[in-house]
Amino acid sequence: HAKRALMLAAIGGHHVRFTGPPGTGKTLLSSALPSILPPLSKKEQHDITTIHALDDPNITTFSTTRPFRSPHHSCTITGMIGGGAVPKPGEISLAHHGVLFLDEAPEFSRQVLESLRQPLESGTITIARSQWKAIFPAQFTLLLSQNPCPCGYVYDTEKECTCLPRAIARYQQKLSGPLLDRIDLHVPVTRETGTDHATSAQLQDKVCATKAVIRRVKALLPTEEQFLKQSCTTLHLSLRAQHRIAAVAKTIAALENKNMITKDHILEALQYRQQ
Repeated sequence: HAKRALMLAAIGGHHVRFTGPPGTGKTLLSSALPSILPPLSKKEQHDITTIHALDDPNITTFSTTRPFRSPHHSCTITGMIGGGAVPKPGEISLAHHGVLFLDEAPEFSRQVLESLRQPLESGTITIARSQWKAIFPAQFTLLLSQNPCPCGYVYDTEKECTCLPRAIARYQQKLSGPLLDRIDLHVPVTRETGTDHATSAQLQDKVCATKAVIRRVKALLPTEEQFLKQSCTTLHLSLRAQHRIAAVAKTIAALENKNMITKDHILEALQYRQQ
């Protein structure tokens, strides 16, 4: 289930949040995402190298692998979005064309987390100071991982949770609604053992093949579009969520090598919105 979500993220550029007890593989899964993303184009290599050279002038060779940035939860807002006396790119720009992974996302400061909202929409970050203004690219796939409570075991089947209900609610509210609304795939990760032993190379081949198919997937037909609107109304989902669900449904259709988006594709995409 988690691997399928990563494949959808790799194909459609969707953002993911993994939630589950400690030791269930959230970090390992997240670190594998760059290995199933398509190989870099020449332009992407140039873009990544140019950005990283602003951060490290000693870089002299082109980047050939996609960035995987995993800042510590003590990261400041300047470290995340960029800035400084001499403007430098932050983590979101150093993750351009790659992956930004926030492990134990609720441990990051609220200000740092909220600073991600605008770049997730626009793909750029504008930093203005009295003496200068800098615009850095920031097109990345966001991966969040978190425990469901401070101790991590509130939904676990093997260990008992020791947290008070008030502490659980406070912990889960550290990620704001507007930020979570920008996450397309909310995926629970459990201790259950899966049977999918596909390698990263095999999944990457599937991702590359599917990205060619996604261009052929047609827009929602009126019946399916009405079904999606009614579902979003019933579930009290925003217009942004409705748009993102349609995008995920399109990716699912492409993954199944279909040219049309069906209700089944929409239903699976809706399941990923459950938080």
